[in-house]
Parts: sequence; C-alpha cells; structure tokens
Amino acid sequence: MTSFIHTVGFCGIDASVSPLLLSLMSSRYPFIEWGVLFREDKEGEPRYAEMGWVEGELRDAWERSNGAKNSPCIFVVNIDFMLLKKALVMIVMKRLNYNPRIEK
Repeated sequence: MTSFIHTVGFCGIDASVSPLLLSLMSSRYPFIEWGVLFREDKEGEPRYAEMGWVEGELRDAWERSNGAKNSPCIFVVNIDFMLLKKALVMIVMKRLNYNPRIEK
C-alpha cells in the first residue's frame, strides 16, 4: 500500500505538552512536524511557547531524540514578522559592535 501522506504538522506546542510525549510520538510517527509559535505579545499564552521552555525542556528533548537511533523530532518555527525584524536588527547591531571602526 502506498502512503500519500508525507508530513503532518501539529502547530502550537507549548509548556502544556510533555516534550517526552512529543519525542515518543515522533519515534512512532516520523512524518510528524511540531510547530512552535513565537509572537512577543502572546508569549506564554496557550499555543505560544515561552522561550524558557523552548530553550530548556524542549531543547533537551530534541537533543535526546536526535541522538537516538529512532527518528528525530522535527520542529518548525513560526515567528511573528515584528519579532523577526527585532531579532535581525539585534544581530546587525551585534555585528556592528564587533567592528566599531569604519575604514576610510
């Protein structure tokens, strides 16, 4: 039997979901992608992850999953345009701080 489903995405994972459960489901169903929503004014609300959770529990689960022989967890990031713009400005400013002199 041929499968027509290549990928199924579940969007809006947050701290109410166990990263271990995500990892277990990914190993059983390797076609799952987990969507993480980022929007500065909604951070911590249902469906919008807190950065602390992403950088802590979720990152640990991802590292364990991708170090195992089973299928890795696949995470997709959905980021608000204004937050992306702010992050890009900060990256540019950091780069400029590394090279403060302007060559003439």
